[in-house]
Amino acid sequence: MIKVGLILLCLFSCYSMADGMGFYITGISYHLGKQPNKDEIASIESNGGKVYDFPRKIGNDCTFIFNPGIGISYNYSAGKKDGLSLETVGLFFQDCMKEMAYVLGSGPRYRYFFTESWSADADILLSVYRSNDWDNGNYNTSLTLFPSAGVNYHFDNQWSFGIKATYSPRQQKHSSLSSDKGLIFSYAYIGYYF
Repeated sequence: MIKVGLILLCLFSCYSMADGMGFYITGISYHLGKQPNKDEIASIESNGGKVYDFPRKIGNDCTFIFNPGIGISYNYSAGKKDGLSLETVGLFFQDCMKEMAYVLGSGPRYRYFFTESWSADADILLSVYRSNDWDNGNYNTSLTLFPSAGVNYHFDNQWSFGIKATYSPRQQKHSSLSSDKGLIFSYAYIGYYF
């Protein structure tokens, strides 16, 4: 609980310098690469391997999984204009096995307005990622790059709504990021510019 408090303190201290902020709701993750079928699972397990059956899977295989969570972001020198800015993000969500995972990151974001109301974002965040190892129950922490792309609708006032997809490369250190070819996480967010 102390770690969560420290992360929240760090995020809220960023507020004093920010030009905008956003609230994230995590959604569905997509596991890249082929997911094993029933025969392949039996073969893997009979040879001493482990295959996870995720509790929030969507459909018969484990390709799509619901990952509920929330987050907050701060943006510096962005506003409603094209260009490069700095973004800071903190997320708390349940991974594919319903274990808590945490992300705290920062990095450049480029926003391009293709109409007065619609924009596209691309960013890459250097993040501290912390998650539980499903096999041994220990939490692991590492630095991870998370590239993202998103589309936003900007209302006439200072509010915006967007969806974003973030790629997570495969990492053996984290069970939650050990999909064969990585994962794609989806988010919906609401933004506000001061």
